Amino acid sequence: MRASDLAEMTAQLVLTVALQLASAAIFVAIDASMDFGSALYHCIVTATTVGFGDVPNATQGGRLWACV
Repeated sequence: MRASDLAEMTAQLVLTVALQLASAAIFVAIDASMDFGSALYHCIVTATTVGFGDVPNATQGGRLWACV
């Protein structure tokens, strides 16, 4: 593996983690009934298209953000 490949993969991982954390923070801001851990779990499960459905969106704003 070349150093440039490793750097690219690291950048992609950092971007993905940052996006998940930011999305979870937005969920918490939109839906007061959701804590950050549940919001982060929801984001990861949704991003991986598993979609267990065990963390529901309680508000219309949360549902709208989940669609984005």
